Amino acid sequence: MVKEPRFIRRALADKIRRAVLNFPNHPGQFTRQVTFLPSHLPDVGYVFFQLRVPADYRAYTDYLAKRRTILEIACGAAKNKFPHLTKVIGISVDAPKFAGGTNSEDFILLPCETWNDDMRSYYEEQNREWKFFETPQLEQYNEHVTQFVPVSATTAATVASSWTGSKVGRNEPCPCGSGKKFKKCHGA
Repeated sequence: MVKEPRFIRRALADKIRRAVLNFPNHPGQFTRQVTFLPSHLPDVGYVFFQLRVPADYRAYTDYLAKRRTILEIACGAAKNKFPHLTKVIGISVDAPKFAGGTNSEDFILLPCETWNDDMRSYYEEQNREWKFFETPQLEQYNEHVTQFVPVSATTAATVASSWTGSKVGRNEPCPCGSGKKFKKCHGA
């Protein structure tokens, strides 16, 4: 994302924030959400993948490896859906709304300049179970951003309270899971 202009980075961050806030609440179930975000570069795209699993499942040693594999499948599915892409950047997290203050992230770069039929077929096969970018719930939004209004501390507190369901104090840990105090993170 560092190659994106500042304005575009802000727009991407806003889309990621909205995806986090709109993550569905299905207690006790495996829940996933994948969001595709285009770059200002016509051949680059971002896949933001959130996953919610029961807490006891996250204790398994292979959980993070499985989440990375699912992220790779989502990135391959994005390339198959949008053939013009030459790079797909994948970001995965445990759904921050439900991570309970602890979270981890995965980042991958799927270079796809030379995408042959074998690779296309491989990711189609891997995506049969997941159906990334193929489900009837798929929604497309077209936005034209013309200006960016900085988020005030009051708005940040409102966003934080929507994550946790209660008001967050200045000196409490930020609900985004960064480990910083709220005043030094989303309350800044």
